[in-house]
Amino acid sequence: MKNIRMIFLFFLLLTISNEMLYSQETAINYKTDDTPPVLINIYHNRVLDDLVIIKMSGLDQDSQLSPLEVKRRLETTGLFSQVVVNKRNNIVDIIVDEKSNWMIIPYLYSDGNSTVYGVAGGMLAALGQNNRILGRYQFGKDNREAALLLRDEYFRNTFWALGIGYDYEDSFHKIYYDRKTFEKRHKSYQGLCPKVGYHLDPYFYVEANGCWEKHKFENYEKVSLEGTQVSNKISGIWSNFYLREGLARGKSLRVYYETSNSYSDFHFYKMGAFSEVSLFLKNDLNWILRSNAEMGSSLAFYQLFESSAAKLRGFNEQQFRDKYYISIQNDFFLSSLHLWKIIVRPLLFLDGAYFQKGLRLGVGPGFHIYFKTIAMPALQFWAAYGINPNGLTISLSLGLNFK
Repeated sequence: MKNIRMIFLFFLLLTISNEMLYSQETAINYKTDDTPPVLINIYHNRVLDDLVIIKMSGLDQDSQLSPLEVKRRLETTGLFSQVVVNKRNNIVDIIVDEKSNWMIIPYLYSDGNSTVYGVAGGMLAALGQNNRILGRYQFGKDNREAALLLRDEYFRNTFWALGIGYDYEDSFHKIYYDRKTFEKRHKSYQGLCPKVGYHLDPYFYVEANGCWEKHKFENYEKVSLEGTQVSNKISGIWSNFYLREGLARGKSLRVYYETSNSYSDFHFYKMGAFSEVSLFLKNDLNWILRSNAEMGSSLAFYQLFESSAAKLRGFNEQQFRDKYYISIQNDFFLSSLHLWKIIVRPLLFLDGAYFQKGLRLGVGPGFHIYFKTIAMPALQFWAAYGINPNGLTISLSLGLNFK
């Protein structure tokens, strides 16, 4: 009995010391030209550094952000299962519960004509910073792909973002003539893309990257070509789009321009714009509108814009391919089902796109599965009927982070 009491006391002390260790308060004075100093206290963070959470909150760039704004910004990162923000006078208290920051997930994607299997894994908030170390490998009939991404959103607790990505592919891309009839063209490449960005304020971010890629591919006429692509890309993002387990509010806009340079064997330019808007939100009812538009000039076969679930549901992957397109996607989330540590959100969707000189439509039901305690993308399922050409496509995939 004495031993039992000693063991109980040991675990009680261990629990208390753990709470004391991981529930420390950090007070940081931040002073701006037009406001008095603001004291920010961070509680219960076990993995992320205090300064990183303050960076993500936006308070170091605008100390007058409302508690609700700070709460939404932190929830949108996907790193926290719960966020509480209290403000009194010039003191801000932020209390967080962090999600598990690592994952290893087998996944598949299937659209009727092809199925790929893969494994994705990585870690968010490694070494206490707001960074990502993500990788994936997938395979299937005529498909081999791999990717690795390293990114630090606030390098050394500054407003600079640094990252680098590596991609590999050896697969056959399809040229469709209808729903089932297609030809294949081989494509293989590997590439390296370093990136640097800067957070100008809590809502606006700019980024520049340079890419080196080695390509070998067949064109429409089955002629094999190969060469090196060297390009530069600049992007700008403005966003107050806040997302938590599928439900969204606010809006965002991202634009980019990419062009080859004199060292490239392929010369081209691309530009595009992407937006997200939450048009209606009440409880679990949410209408989210997403739009995409891209165009380019002097694009080789492998550079053409291909249709995918991120642009148009209801069709096979690579069903359409063009040097320009416009797409609009509507998601209507209807309710939610809470099961243990997951949330299931059923939805209806309506997509429209202009691809290959034709209007294409996709409509149907689906659902997303979100994990309350793990920082990972949603699992997504769609049963979509596509119009022009007509047909049903059923898709199951991990979130678009890995597509």
